[in-house]
Amino acid sequence: MKRSVVLAILFIVGSYAGINTMEKTLVKNANATGAFCLDGTPPGYYWRASKGGAASNNWVINIFGGGWCYNEKECYERSKTQLGSSTLWPASSEGGAELSGDPSVNPVFHDWNAVHVFYCDGASFSGNREEPLVVENTKLYMRGHRVLDAILEDLGEKGLHNAKQVLLTGCSAGGLSTFLHADYVASRLPRNAHYKAMPKSGFFLASVNYQDKPVYIDEMEYVWKMQNVSRGTVNSACVDANRDAPHRCMFAPYTYPHIRTPILVLNSIYDSWQLGNILNLPCTSKGPRSCNVQEIQDANGYRAKFLHEIVSSPTFKEKQNSVFLNSCWTHCEGEGNHGWMNMKIKNLSMRDVVGAWYQNGTRHELLDCEYSLKEPFTCNPTC
Repeated sequence: MKRSVVLAILFIVGSYAGINTMEKTLVKNANATGAFCLDGTPPGYYWRASKGGAASNNWVINIFGGGWCYNEKECYERSKTQLGSSTLWPASSEGGAELSGDPSVNPVFHDWNAVHVFYCDGASFSGNREEPLVVENTKLYMRGHRVLDAILEDLGEKGLHNAKQVLLTGCSAGGLSTFLHADYVASRLPRNAHYKAMPKSGFFLASVNYQDKPVYIDEMEYVWKMQNVSRGTVNSACVDANRDAPHRCMFAPYTYPHIRTPILVLNSIYDSWQLGNILNLPCTSKGPRSCNVQEIQDANGYRAKFLHEIVSSPTFKEKQNSVFLNSCWTHCEGEGNHGWMNMKIKNLSMRDVVGAWYQNGTRHELLDCEYSLKEPFTCNPTC
């Protein structure tokens, strides 16, 4: 199976184009701080201002996905796309789910300041390489942590410095960014801000594939070294606990136990990207109905590993935290309105769970069903 570095749709089109539109903003201090996308262009984000009133100091910040570049050549190729250069971004973007401006879709956050963040560095805001790499006579900048700082500072000037309520989220590589930087973002907000984190489809396992080869683990270790990731550019408590192999802190299962920010994990336990690109399951692209019984058994084994990594963590047990782990064969299912509103576990939708958790601290431990070894295998009819 050909591996794709693109893990999420770049521009999500909502159903209500006017009220969902966010406008492109490039940061002003890129040259002063050296915060650049891979190709040296300034980073940025898409922003829709609050409608005012009580919500004017409330922010929902979503970090887009799009994978990583695992070596110098891939980063060079990436620098010529929307994932590595802000010159290719359109003037506006549309948001769904928790970024929707429609109160019927998004009752809690619809009138907040809404932000789509592009990480454009190829490593989920984690790199901090001083000297650019030169590939094909082209300079590549791997300074994701500076990019994150520059974006937070720019948003601060728009009101984030005075925030009262903040939700940090993101899907896929953006979900991983949420795990890696949840506590750091907390340090950049007012102490009394009501702040929580909600990573979506970002809990990537440090797992061997079904051929027992650590392909994905080796790739992310190379990213760590190539991008000069270090303590402070990812969760510092994680690095302190993994001094023998600090690159482990590029993986959510190693970072999750050290997160102090209230966190709700939204993820499929049959995440289609992971089954295809980490486990390397042959039938992944066509869905579970194309799998044979052995492949479903392998997928169930991955589910078991996934649940163990989450449930065995002390973070899972804390009252302030929740999980919504569905059994849909999908990836980034929480980015669009359909999954957000209609995908359910025990008759609770993502939207319902997120709203109750963010507003009232309601704890949910929603662990969805295991596939049967008889066709059609799947077990959740809302997928």
